[in-house]
Amino acid sequence: MRKILCFILACVLLCALMPVNVNADIGPKPSVTVRFSGINGQQCYGTLLSSDQCVLMSKAWDGNEENARHAGVEGSYSTTPEEIWRAFVDYKDPDGFYYLQETWNCGKTNAIEWVNVPPSVFKVLLYFPESGVFVSSGIYETYAFDSYYSVRLETSGGSENAVMIVEEDYDYFGEAVSFVIRAMLTLLVEIGVAFSFGLLSTKKAAYVIITTNIVTQILLNAAAQVVGYRGGEFSLIFFYFIGELLVLLFEAILYSLVLCRDGRYKRSEIIAYATVSNAISFIIGVLLSLVVPLFF
Repeated sequence: MRKILCFILACVLLCALMPVNVNADIGPKPSVTVRFSGINGQQCYGTLLSSDQCVLMSKAWDGNEENARHAGVEGSYSTTPEEIWRAFVDYKDPDGFYYLQETWNCGKTNAIEWVNVPPSVFKVLLYFPESGVFVSSGIYETYAFDSYYSVRLETSGGSENAVMIVEEDYDYFGEAVSFVIRAMLTLLVEIGVAFSFGLLSTKKAAYVIITTNIVTQILLNAAAQVVGYRGGEFSLIFFYFIGELLVLLFEAILYSLVLCRDGRYKRSEIIAYATVSNAISFIIGVLLSLVVPLFF
């Protein structure tokens, strides 16, 4: 039994240290996704104006042509046409926000997807080259690790009179569904392990184990939901690992105090159950979060 427990704990540590994405960057970065409706196939470019002049590697132009980021600069990764870039550079925001030389062809994609540390305080700015018109939104702040917005563009009087309506578009229903699925799966795993250990043979033991697991798993998964919402995947996995350890400790102590009084169950058996059940539920949770991230 000791060898089995050591193997399971080693697997838990391996999963806790497992990188979610393998690339030159260290872990996922915050993002902002803005999806548009109402552009209707017009030629249109968009960006997020920033309250800061520099956000990570994205910077406002300093006037040096060598630091310009458009398709006309040799070695530049940007595909933005130079005339579009210069239009954004020349734009003067009334609130003093900055163009960080990141541009999206919204006429083709109907979206802005800033996936590598976007500005936390920003405006959505659209440019229509055919009419030379800019349309700007109000000031917004990121509200989650991955923030989503939907923008409806009303252009009944043409792009010159366009109005931008911005709304948060986070999938709270999907997150609620994922919470329920995670809690139910972990609960089923831990009850299944309890059954295999023969710990559900009495009404008292079954009541204590099932009730405790319902409470701990709801609390753990609710907290994990908040951490993932605010901190992203790495924060979620780290918290989930620490949370499972705390739940393991709590359950081992509670079960030992309540179920070992009459001598029906051995303390070592109770501790082994708490360790194995939490280790298995953690491993399954992490693996499913990598395979089916939609629900985890």
